[in-house]
Amino acid sequence: MLKFSETWKGSTLLSMLLLPVFSVSAHGGGFDDHVFIESASFVLVAESQSSLSTIFGHGFLKLEGRRGTHALSYYNTFDSTLESFAEVVTGRSEGVYVLIPYKEMRDFYVKEERRSLWEFELQLSEQEKSALKERIGELEGLKDTYNVMYNNCCTQLEDLLCSVNPSFGYAPLKTFKTPLEYAKFLTKQHLVDAIRYLPAGKVAPDDIPRIWEYPSSTKFSLGKTGKGTMLELASVYHDKTQPRIFERDVDTRILGLSLLIDDGFDTAPDAAVDIFRLTAYEALTTSVELRYHDGFTCRAGLGSSIRGRNILCYLIPYTGIRENSPFISSTLGITIKGFNRLSGSAEYDWSSDGSRLKYMLTCQIHDDMDIQLSCTREKDETVFSFRLGMYF
Repeated sequence: MLKFSETWKGSTLLSMLLLPVFSVSAHGGGFDDHVFIESASFVLVAESQSSLSTIFGHGFLKLEGRRGTHALSYYNTFDSTLESFAEVVTGRSEGVYVLIPYKEMRDFYVKEERRSLWEFELQLSEQEKSALKERIGELEGLKDTYNVMYNNCCTQLEDLLCSVNPSFGYAPLKTFKTPLEYAKFLTKQHLVDAIRYLPAGKVAPDDIPRIWEYPSSTKFSLGKTGKGTMLELASVYHDKTQPRIFERDVDTRILGLSLLIDDGFDTAPDAAVDIFRLTAYEALTTSVELRYHDGFTCRAGLGSSIRGRNILCYLIPYTGIRENSPFISSTLGITIKGFNRLSGSAEYDWSSDGSRLKYMLTCQIHDDMDIQLSCTREKDETVFSFRLGMYF
């Protein structure tokens, strides 16, 4: 039976694309016989959307035993330089295992980076714990090539757990998996005995995020408007209008493709590509957008947001270039969430070359499925649309 404990009093919340900058040399430990495993947990570290290096969060193992509690993690040796960034993206950087006291790892994320943790205590037999200890002993000094898609913090731990029990293997439809998605898999497959939440700030018991019920990061949408049929696919997708209450509201699109197909096939499909979009709705809200639709658009904004438990208000001024012409704009919006299934929003986007008013209602009908109704008024034209979204 899965047990869920509330906030860990006195202590205190997802990294895969470019694993977190962490001092490996300063915190490296010995993989020796002093590490015993009486229980093991997969620990999920919350994303920090204000930093590209932590956009997917992070995962590591917590190993508890009679000689103390340790953290085992697989890191990329990313050092924040442009050269190191290029090596990570192209799969030419080095990956290394790190074993340190758990308290150091916990304090680094929770106290220094202000990122909460979820501990998913794993179902392991005594024989599996013994085999896991033996496998961990073989990792000391092991180095290999880190790859964003195939060899990262999540896949390494999955391989390690699979070596003692194949049931821990996760094979999604897409080519990559995030730590959040792996935690969801473990929970749904009943491989978790208990879940503990260590928040980075003060949290009321009713506000504890059930992270294992959040949507996956890749989304496909099929929709209908008065202009035709819509198809959308985003390899990385997060949206402030998602009904689940996240710790941080964010808009993220990486390599998102949108097609609007005329029902009569009288014209070619209208295509748009979100190359990169990231807006982190915090007290100081930053936003960057690179998009191609009938021309290249690049804009950046710096504004402010106010967030309560169920409501988000924001104002973001922008400046940028659209189809080789400079422009300024400002976005004012509000999002309200309710019953952990519904979300409503209104957003007014004023620009020196036009303006847009949009209303949206989103209903989550499954952990990885939602429906959206929207009304957009732009250039004296009103367009209604309906979308069915599926996450995987």
